[in-house]
Amino acid sequence: MSGDEAGVRMARARGVLDGVFGVVGPPGELLVAARVGIEEIDRIASQAGDMAEEMALLDLCEPLEQVVEELGEVVGDRS
Repeated sequence: MSGDEAGVRMARARGVLDGVFGVVGPPGELLVAARVGIEEIDRIASQAGDMAEEMALLDLCEPLEQVVEELGEVVGDRS
């Protein structure tokens, strides 16, 4: 895998993150968007060229996981 491909994957994952945090709506909508974002970043990370790249991509899920945890409590969704 080339560095260019890794850069494209990172840009796509960051785009997902930016898109989720651009959601304006009720907490339930943001919760769903965060879950979908995690799934999308996981999918992108699964295409990584090596373990270091995969871990860097998966690190981008951390803020979304916090959103899911906190909003899950707010809206009463613990899944």
